[in-house]
Amino acid sequence: MKLATAMAATPEQSSQLLKLAPPRVLADPVVTGKLQALNLADITRRLDEITRALPPVNAGLDEMLKSRLTAFTRERGNAAAGEQLFQTNCAVCHRIGVKGNLVGPQLDGIGARGAERLLEDILDPNRAVDPAFRMHFVKKRDGGVLGGLLRREQDDQLIFADAAGQEHAVKKADIAEDQESPYSLMPMGLNEVLAGQALNDLLEYLLARKS
Repeated sequence: MKLATAMAATPEQSSQLLKLAPPRVLADPVVTGKLQALNLADITRRLDEITRALPPVNAGLDEMLKSRLTAFTRERGNAAAGEQLFQTNCAVCHRIGVKGNLVGPQLDGIGARGAERLLEDILDPNRAVDPAFRMHFVKKRDGGVLGGLLRREQDDQLIFADAAGQEHAVKKADIAEDQESPYSLMPMGLNEVLAGQALNDLLEYLLARKS
């Protein structure tokens, strides 16, 4: 997915991406957002043709969330293992206490949300996105596209952060269009990354963070 996201940033590589990537990869919100932000009729048309037959992104999502909640209730998890998973998968953008980075929201007290809400936050990050954390797709005057979270304005530049927590400065004069999307910077597909017991472990750790 990282390669597809990178290739969607330029017209030349986007054409190759449309030839090589499977429809489900192209339907990822970040990949789709970047391709659409290029604002090239041929790219948009081909993207629509390739992904048109796919079921909606959220098809079956509620059933999957219910299944993972049932698995957690039945099997629980290991908080120590969950802390390691947090550091590996989440701390690049989130902070608990003094550990991690502040790209996404600070997560102190997140355990008060309960297991069901946490599962939604982790596995369906685009369900309810706070406007302050919506992703921007910036088309530059050279034709390239940057996707990221708007962090701040600095002199004649806007500073954006990507999903790896890296900041990118873009001069305002170099921006052709800045589109705020309904999507979160947080990636979809964590159900596969946190398969089986791994998600239970992460939930156990997060649920203990109630203050």
